[in-house]
Amino acid sequence: MLEIRWKLKHVVLILILTLVLVNGMNLLLGALPLPGLKSFGAKVIFLTFFQDILLLALVLWVVEKNRGHLSDLGLTVKNWGKAFKWGVFGGFLILIAVVVVGAFSFKILKVNPPPQTFEKLLTLAKTPTEKNLLVFLGVFLGPFAEELFFRGFSYPVLKKYMGVVGGIAVSSLLFGAMHFDPYRFLPLSLGGAILAYLYEKTGTILSPFVAHATWNGIMTWFVMGKMFFF
Repeated sequence: MLEIRWKLKHVVLILILTLVLVNGMNLLLGALPLPGLKSFGAKVIFLTFFQDILLLALVLWVVEKNRGHLSDLGLTVKNWGKAFKWGVFGGFLILIAVVVVGAFSFKILKVNPPPQTFEKLLTLAKTPTEKNLLVFLGVFLGPFAEELFFRGFSYPVLKKYMGVVGGIAVSSLLFGAMHFDPYRFLPLSLGGAILAYLYEKTGTILSPFVAHATWNGIMTWFVMGKMFFF
């Protein structure tokens, strides 16, 4: 069983710091004379990269300050073969579940939601560099940062106070809410629940990371029409 050396207050602290610093950076970019970061696409890409790195740094900082270890976050390669297989299976399962639940909820609510910000960026990307950067952020860095925080860092604390079911439920709702997309809150939360279950089942962050990367990767492929742009 993983040893949890941090507390719920640290989860809240990281959320608040991330929101404040990312929004502060957004204001700073708007005030500084940086022509290269004035466009919508360039700014969002930079802020996404900044947020992911910030999230990783804050999680690792809190764990280190509390004398924790990387293995406490599920960063272990034990049973990596099994974990990888579960991750791939989970990724396809999440994709199907999110699409079905999303379509059903949109029909019930009678809404036609606008494309997600990342989807807009994918359709606007023109050069191979832009496309490769978006794939890196959406399929690798983003999923890793989110899995480390929501599953490796937040879920174990919530599980400690609420049990497995409560921990999965609250961490998945938090995952859905932090995407700030009210139209897709329900399907995203469902995806978060499956990711948390994979972490609980395998005990390693590898499984939900692979699932998250598979999920995002397939969606990226659907939007862009191909996966490699070299």
